[in-house]
Amino acid sequence: MGQAWGNQALEFYKSHVWRNFGIVIALWLFCLFICIIVIERLPAAGSNKAVLLYKRGGGGKFIRASNQNGNGPKDEEEGAGQAQPNEKQAGKTDSDKAKEQVHAANT
Repeated sequence: MGQAWGNQALEFYKSHVWRNFGIVIALWLFCLFICIIVIERLPAAGSNKAVLLYKRGGGGKFIRASNQNGNGPKDEEEGAGQAQPNEKQAGKTDSDKAKEQVHAANT
């Protein structure tokens, strides 16, 4: 009864399943395409059209003057110099010293 009503009232036949599936996929792709276009055209929150450019060899007066005076930032690639405060110093660590004390106490 239900299939006969669908065939007569809605003109829905079993042979139309793949056609309907194609229509659903086409609508999905259309909506996806529209969403992509709209999202690309909307500006991001808090953004503007300004572009930040850095001059080649820049750094400003302060950085150039500090580099000339020898007060520039220290980097580990520059070679010997003052080590960074968060880096380990060369030599024995606390755990090495503790191991030596344990070994000395055991012998």
